[in-house]
Amino acid sequence: MATVTEPMMNAALQEANARLRLLIGSIQGGLTIIEGSRVVYVNNQLRQIFGYSREELRRMSELDLAAPEERPRLEQEIREAESMGLPLDELEFWAVRKDGSRRYVRNRYSGGAVGGGTPLRFVVTLDLTEQELAQQAALDREEFLQQLIDTSTALAAAEGPDGLLRAIAEPATSAGSGTRAAAHLALFMVVDADASGRPEWARVVASIGEAKVSVGTRFYLPATSPAAATLSTANRPYLIADVQTARQDLDEHSARMMEEIGARALAALPLRGGRKWHGLVAIAWPEARVFR
Repeated sequence: MATVTEPMMNAALQEANARLRLLIGSIQGGLTIIEGSRVVYVNNQLRQIFGYSREELRRMSELDLAAPEERPRLEQEIREAESMGLPLDELEFWAVRKDGSRRYVRNRYSGGAVGGGTPLRFVVTLDLTEQELAQQAALDREEFLQQLIDTSTALAAAEGPDGLLRAIAEPATSAGSGTRAAAHLALFMVVDADASGRPEWARVVASIGEAKVSVGTRFYLPATSPAAATLSTANRPYLIADVQTARQDLDEHSARMMEEIGARALAALPLRGGRKWHGLVAIAWPEARVFR
């Protein structure tokens, strides 16, 4: 029987370490190595993905890195795998970087054991943000085109102000898409002129949604206000993503209207005929919104 000498053991150990370094260096993505319950290694790519230092990442788990709204789902997936006695295979989630920005990542897990049976886990983290955003943009475009088709069909069949308002606002006031909440109010308003014929009041002729605004309610929007000036000249929606941050840009009358209808975000669609402003459709959300 051949005798295993110390030099032979050292040579084998050095060869194994060299192979491990080669394997680690070939991984395209972040890498975490966990021995037992202790993180023993994280690579530079992982630091670049999340923006934390090695020391910080060694103290953080998937749940620490995940966006708050993702944590309940991840906790459930982890519990289900543990209850069935199955190893965790893969997780995808939105993570929050140290600077507050978000990345969409996929964790792939593999494992084994080291001397004494201590569990050894490898976690490879891939940054799929651009891929996820592109996929979401494609879905949004498809959804938007379908909404245009549905809205056109509904407008053709609509009768009266209520029917027209429902046809226009239905995509926004129906159940939210993904994490986007539905609008809580839609108003169809016509413009009432002052004695000289200039726009002065926006009068509600139809209202739908959770917030109650009676038909006949009038909001003071004189032609001299910035909102009225924008609506009367623009051929595009007037968008306010967050009333709180935009308050300094709102005139007193517009700000009061936002408060009365409980709007945190607003989209106003001007209704014009030729060069004349006849009215608007206002769609309000109870929370801030990102308009794409």
